[in-house]
Amino acid sequence: MMDKKVGDKLKINENIYMMKLPVILSGTETFLYPTIIKDQLNTVLIDTGLEGRNHLENIIEQFTDNGILYSNLDTIILTHQDFDHIGGLHGILESFEKSVEVYFHEAEKSYIIGDTELIKSKGKTMPSLIKLLIKKLHIDKAEEKTDHSDIKVMRLLHHGDVLDFAGGIDVIHTPGHTPGNICLYHSHSKTLIAGDTLNITDGKLTGANPLFTPNMGKATRSIERLTDYDIEKIICYHGGLFEVDCNKAIKDLINTKP
Repeated sequence: MMDKKVGDKLKINENIYMMKLPVILSGTETFLYPTIIKDQLNTVLIDTGLEGRNHLENIIEQFTDNGILYSNLDTIILTHQDFDHIGGLHGILESFEKSVEVYFHEAEKSYIIGDTELIKSKGKTMPSLIKLLIKKLHIDKAEEKTDHSDIKVMRLLHHGDVLDFAGGIDVIHTPGHTPGNICLYHSHSKTLIAGDTLNITDGKLTGANPLFTPNMGKATRSIERLTDYDIEKIICYHGGLFEVDCNKAIKDLINTKP
């Protein structure tokens, strides 16, 4: 059973919910922390965790536990291409008859749609997202085009975009961990959804994990972009919620970089 202690603070505020999904990564039991953003019009999931029926059932259970209808999910935002973030994508999309919009940074497109091998999963490509989206849109095969960039349920993001969810979500491009790695900032609650740009290690805020970051120098420099925002809470995909003087913790990371 999922740990649901009050101290986990799964509900961050009236719009943001932090999930806590049990997983085994590299033989170690741990948790992943995807995020749900909910307003009167939209239900958004940020990152999808791992593939598999059990994982999908855990996601659906946490929607229910937070009083959110899983059937209302209409948008998925992927912070980057790593398989622990996108592995559950196809299972979620297949669980719906309707179309669900999928957002990600333009630099991640070829990896996420399955045209290019995932950078950190040698020899592994995603099942064709394009084929699945076409299926969901009921597009006849004879009408398929070589360039599918016009598919209305796939949106490519860029640094500085503001998404119209819960009063506004800023897209922050933070490359290094992957080429199209992003963070998301909810200005109303001053909450940063950091993906893998930031982690929590032994209770302290840390940068991207160097073991899984091909360009650590760029990843570290990307953290400087976060100083443009007034941050009171940080949701780290690995580690959960951090809320101890976030702006100072970020500046300390910059000042201590190698």
